[in-house]
Amino acid sequence: MKKQEKDLLAQIALAQGAAGWRQAVQGQAGRAALAVPKTAFDLQESRQFPAVVYSAVRYAMGRYTYMPDVASVFLRRHRLWLSPAWMARIEALIRRHLDDPNQNEPQPEVWRPLAQALARWQAQPGGKEPTMEQYKPLQPISEMERISREELAARLDEILARVEQENIGFVITDDGKPDLVLCPYAWFGPEQLDDLGCVVNSAIRDAIRTGGEDSAAVRQFVRNHLPDLDGKTLRVAAKDLREMFLPAPMTEAEKREWNELLEQIEARLRALKEGQSQ
Repeated sequence: MKKQEKDLLAQIALAQGAAGWRQAVQGQAGRAALAVPKTAFDLQESRQFPAVVYSAVRYAMGRYTYMPDVASVFLRRHRLWLSPAWMARIEALIRRHLDDPNQNEPQPEVWRPLAQALARWQAQPGGKEPTMEQYKPLQPISEMERISREELAARLDEILARVEQENIGFVITDDGKPDLVLCPYAWFGPEQLDDLGCVVNSAIRDAIRTGGEDSAAVRQFVRNHLPDLDGKTLRVAAKDLREMFLPAPMTEAEKREWNELLEQIEARLRALKEGQSQ
């Protein structure tokens, strides 16, 4: 096996959960491609993921902070995980907000183009369009080509060129079974991982104040993916839940659900801290 291939396939520690491979990513700046475990895509593949994006957008609208930009870019990059129905919901949410005379939106230049893009993606779901580098969408695993380790070794230069130039991923198989995903570094660079945490925290804040089915979906998402969320995201979530910082009408059942989630988050944070001290 070529040294270049060994370096590429050995660069990520295949640890369970987020800590191992995410920590390894931090030391890979400058690479065009990364090899990450399939679990790196578990968050996006979740059934509750669209509700998280919807809730993060709803939280970000009306704010004169960095969050509108973060939510807008995150949605553009992850649009291939949103069905036309979810795109329609988010577009309608944005247009209602912009058309509301009682809202004084400080950043319409963020939201108006996003609403227009959502309408365009619904009309032409498979359409190609010129895309700025930071808006290039990630590719779902189901749409990636499969390639064995042996074939990768034989075609390494060609495959790496396609990853970089076409902004695509490859599922690397071992004995015919999916093992790793080879993808552009930009998909999981430090800025993108930080944006993911911001989106999850924004979704939680929105879910606290709104309730309903989307709120329940956000709770379920966090509960299902506690091992995939980093310590910073979990610490912010725990702080928000302890303070329940937005006065919101909430049923007793919802309060119990949020308190149970807080306990699970705090238990996960204790486990992370214990792991760091060993």
